[in-house]
Amino acid sequence: MKRGTNRSSIAQDLKKIEAKTLIGQKVSEVEEIIRKQPRKTIKCDYIADVREGVRLARKDNIFFSSKYGYLDSTASKLLIDFQYDSADYFNGGLAAVKKGKKWGYINREGNVVIDFLFDDANSFYWGYAKVSIAYKTFIIDREGTIVKEL
Repeated sequence: MKRGTNRSSIAQDLKKIEAKTLIGQKVSEVEEIIRKQPRKTIKCDYIADVREGVRLARKDNIFFSSKYGYLDSTASKLLIDFQYDSADYFNGGLAAVKKGKKWGYINREGNVVIDFLFDDANSFYWGYAKVSIAYKTFIIDREGTIVKEL
């Protein structure tokens, strides 16, 4: 097995290939069979690394405006539609996303959990995030309650 090969991905690929074709094959031949299998990937202009089991992705259109959404870890299933003007990685189960000129937060199911109220928003760390409203900066908790003005 090549160094850095994802074992769970290979196991999933093996399940998709009929067992009959693999019986009696050498491991190197099996790896080659797996590599030749077509893998369905959502077409995007950018796909980020996996964070919390989800990939941030971007699609560009002909007018050079991008839309962001989220894919599963294999980039083969769209989890959250390409609808955001900007987006950040999931951290602590929430991601900062921008619609129009305002930022808010969504969960991994795509539900808005903190409304689009902020001029700027950062990822949550240890249950808190830094946000800005009208040139003032605050720390909020996971429910969107301001806990401190900076």
